[in-house]
Amino acid sequence: MKWSPKFNKLKSQRLTAQLCTVLVMLLILQLMIPFVSFTNDSVLAIENTDEQTEQKDQDKESKELESPEEKPSEKAPSVDPTQEKGESPHPEAEVIPEEEMEIFRGRVLSIEEREGDAQTDGFFSDTQYAEVELTSGPLEGETREIENIITGNPQYDIHLEENQEVLLAANYQNGEILELTLYDVARDRYIYYALGSFLVLILLIGGVTGIKTILTLVFTGFMVIKVLLPLILEGYNPLILSVLISTFVAVVTLTVIGGLAKKTIIAVLGTIGGLIVAGFLALYVGNQASLTGLSSEEAQMLQFADVADLDLQGLLFAGIIIGALGAVMDIGMSIASACQEMVEINPRVQRSQLIQAGMNIGRDIMGTMANTLILAYAGSAMPLLLLLTLYDMSYIEIVNMDLMATEIIRALAGSIGLLVVIPLTSLASGFMLTPDNKRRAKRDEPKTKSE
Repeated sequence: MKWSPKFNKLKSQRLTAQLCTVLVMLLILQLMIPFVSFTNDSVLAIENTDEQTEQKDQDKESKELESPEEKPSEKAPSVDPTQEKGESPHPEAEVIPEEEMEIFRGRVLSIEEREGDAQTDGFFSDTQYAEVELTSGPLEGETREIENIITGNPQYDIHLEENQEVLLAANYQNGEILELTLYDVARDRYIYYALGSFLVLILLIGGVTGIKTILTLVFTGFMVIKVLLPLILEGYNPLILSVLISTFVAVVTLTVIGGLAKKTIIAVLGTIGGLIVAGFLALYVGNQASLTGLSSEEAQMLQFADVADLDLQGLLFAGIIIGALGAVMDIGMSIASACQEMVEINPRVQRSQLIQAGMNIGRDIMGTMANTLILAYAGSAMPLLLLLTLYDMSYIEIVNMDLMATEIIRALAGSIGLLVVIPLTSLASGFMLTPDNKRRAKRDEPKTKSE
């Protein structure tokens, strides 16, 4: 099949635009790294300054509270001859350095198990004595024996096996290790295996698009971890931050995947509209339902963390927007791409026909995508659902629980955001992809009649 020169030129222009977009994205990443490091350094500097100010205030208060009997001694202080020479008046009182802890890797060589050898809280527990070879750190290659007490609580117990990789906590002073204890099982290797399989499949199936997908994933993770989270910890509004950063992520991601084309602009408009609707719906319903944002243990721990002005309710709404971002972008790009393909195949398609086609495509996607989002939230809340089923609670008790209401509103707000994307993207496709079709049709009518 031979392509026309116009098509080849258009294809080369799109490829060039996509490559330029990738380069711009890499440049943005390079420029943001110093900004984020500067932000983190500034936060640490502020914290250190606050600590020094508090210490000075405490010292000042302690001096003011001194008794009058001690004040005359300050006017005529006794001079110690050892101090004149620069020696310490108490040479035997040495400053003991604080203990530090570092995590090292190790591999279990052999295990000796003893039943009822240790006693914890009045109950006898089993003990494992393991020979472990250190595979990292200053003691790499050495073998040490560690003790692993098994209490019968699966939440805290670690059952060691031979050739198992473990993490060891080393407590040391002045570079000398004082104690070596079992910290946890090393799981990161298997995470890397799964991640490697994921990346290989993306490259094999996607090709160039797979490379773009990997770049956008890295960029999204960078924006969430290095930009969104530090700004939230500084006290900025989580809801506004999540909307702005999600919009920026959507613009960059869709531009890298779709190139500098009209379908990308259409998908971005639909995505932004869906995110705004989901965010404000969650904000309104959450405020009316008096959601606290403290439904999870992690949120309750953040309440007592040393973080000033942390909006936990806003953090809940921000999580709803971030959770729906991927699905919203998927629907927007799917509809915009399909509509652009229709216009390329039939340039004379009418605006109403294109809008109707976009709505039909959106309806097909809607059923599976809404199920995907709701089932994802239901899957994360599976232990909660099992507990409610086990204790046979009534419907009115279940639906009015803060934890359950939070999960329901989270799922519904994200799903409504998905639904709003469909008409928004379809309308944008109709008005942006077929602006002059009616004029063109009227202009071509006399030519058709004359022929």
